[in-house]
Amino acid sequence: MGRPRPAIVVALGLLCACQQHQGFSEQPVTTTSALSTTTTASTTSTTVPLPATPTWRLMAAGDVLLDDTEAAGIDAFAHVSPPLADADLAIVNLETAVASAGTGSAQDKSYVFRTPLSAAGTLARAGVDVVNVANNHSLDFGPAAFVEGLDALRGAGVTPVGGGHDADEASAPVLRTIGGVRVAVLGASRVIADSGWIAGPGHPGVASAYDQRTLVKRVQRAKAEADVVIVVVHWGVELAPCPDATIVGLAKALRAAGATVVLGSHPHVLQPIVQDATGLVAYSLGNFVFHHRTGAAGDTAVLDLGFDGARLVSVTTHPHLLASGPPRPADATASARIRAELNPARCPNVG
Repeated sequence: MGRPRPAIVVALGLLCACQQHQGFSEQPVTTTSALSTTTTASTTSTTVPLPATPTWRLMAAGDVLLDDTEAAGIDAFAHVSPPLADADLAIVNLETAVASAGTGSAQDKSYVFRTPLSAAGTLARAGVDVVNVANNHSLDFGPAAFVEGLDALRGAGVTPVGGGHDADEASAPVLRTIGGVRVAVLGASRVIADSGWIAGPGHPGVASAYDQRTLVKRVQRAKAEADVVIVVVHWGVELAPCPDATIVGLAKALRAAGATVVLGSHPHVLQPIVQDATGLVAYSLGNFVFHHRTGAAGDTAVLDLGFDGARLVSVTTHPHLLASGPPRPADATASARIRAELNPARCPNVG
């Protein structure tokens, strides 16, 4: 939403930065000053003094529904720690239609989700700035409900990406300037319920990721006008612990085209985070604000990235659980399991 936030000292439990990924670890990407470490029951974090150059913070999380919590008057983000509002830019995948009852009709598919319009305000109050709507549920109640949701989100100060009133809007990047750094966010989906969901001239819908060449060109154009490009892609196989070869190839193509950060969703479980010296791919951030889940589908995390200008300098994960419904910070045992699920060593094909 571009709202100003005060400069803060970012507490970060960090990943290793290297040209070849070497497994998921809690190490600083770059170390230019002394570090003080604090350990709590659920996380280990390292406090890094902010450098003099502009520094900003990106947080990202996985699939968000809000259909049941919003209807029940429950603040689904109440226990998220740290709150998404601590970030300068916070992004989630909004996997539901946001519309008033009676707008549109349910599509002919196994699962459809509708979330009350008030969810737009809930997202804004939680600190969410950008929501990816390029997925297989945003048009669950047809184009009229989809457009109503887009307008409600923007009215609340939350910017949708990856979908729009027409093809140009759906494919356009969201542009922000944070501390003098130009940031572009793109959204696209490789999981689309019906070809009619794809945005066209004068036709609302989502941006497709099935044509890799077209998506790569979108990234290249965004890179020409931004210092940092973030791509949110709905892709992969549900409940698969590792991405397949097609997804890995697409991720590498997006990074080569200029994407600093690639954020994946759709598998509904966590998949590895793979990092090198210039950026990272989070293949799946799993469920986040979802229905009650246990096991792998109930493990989730907030990805917390620190930037010095356009340079990614720190990465941390904040493990959460969905066992009680809305996400809550994980204890030490669950945190260790969650970080193991994010470790690229579990998926040899992602290297």
